[in-house]
Amino acid sequence: MGALLPCLLYGVILGPCSFAFLAPMIGISFSAGSASWTFGASLMAVFALGHCGTIVAAGTAGDRVRFLLEKKGLATAALWVKRACGLIVAGAGLLEALRAFGVNI
Repeated sequence: MGALLPCLLYGVILGPCSFAFLAPMIGISFSAGSASWTFGASLMAVFALGHCGTIVAAGTAGDRVRFLLEKKGLATAALWVKRACGLIVAGAGLLEALRAFGVNI
C-alpha cells in the first residue's frame, strides 16, 4: 500500500511524456496487427520490454553507482551536482510560473 500512491503519482506525472512516443507505437502495432495479430502483439511486446527494461536497469544500477562514487571519493562532488541540477530545475519552474502569470523576464 505504501508504494501505491507514489507509483500512481509517477504514472500521472510521466504519462504525458511517454504518450508522445507511445501513441505512434500503438498506431503502428494496430495497423500491423490488422494483417497479422501476432506481428502486432510482438511489436508491442518488444516495445514494452525495451521501455520497461531501461527503467528497471536505471533502478537497479543506483546502488552500484553510489558504491563506485564512494569508492572513487566522488560522493561529495555528486551531491553538489545534484544540488545544482535541482536549483536549475527549480529556477526553470519559477521562470515558467512567472511567464504564466504574465511577467516578462
